[in-house]
Amino acid sequence: MEALSSSGFEIVNSDPYFVRPDLQDKFLYAGKHEPSFYLNSTMRLGISSFSSLANKLEVEQGLQVLKTDISSGKINSIIKSYENTFGDYLFISAVKVLSLDSKDSHLG
Repeated sequence: MEALSSSGFEIVNSDPYFVRPDLQDKFLYAGKHEPSFYLNSTMRLGISSFSSLANKLEVEQGLQVLKTDISSGKINSIIKSYENTFGDYLFISAVKVLSLDSKDSHLG
């Protein structure tokens, strides 16, 4: 937010977005409510964070931990610990504020 302000922008609106269980688009955070989603290798292939960007060994190790957490039920407390009222993403609308004496102003 500070970067916007220091660049001469003013925030006019912000809308939090919460990933819902009925989400159709299967992106990285799509398994928020159903972590077993990440265990499906076909689903992971469609997510660039797994298929193109991630270290394969780290993914395999993480999947083993995830399987254990799902089996033990520990995943429920992990999910609960991330609940918040701020949203999973935040959409921000901003406008450029032009001063009348600014060299960038198109008013004069």
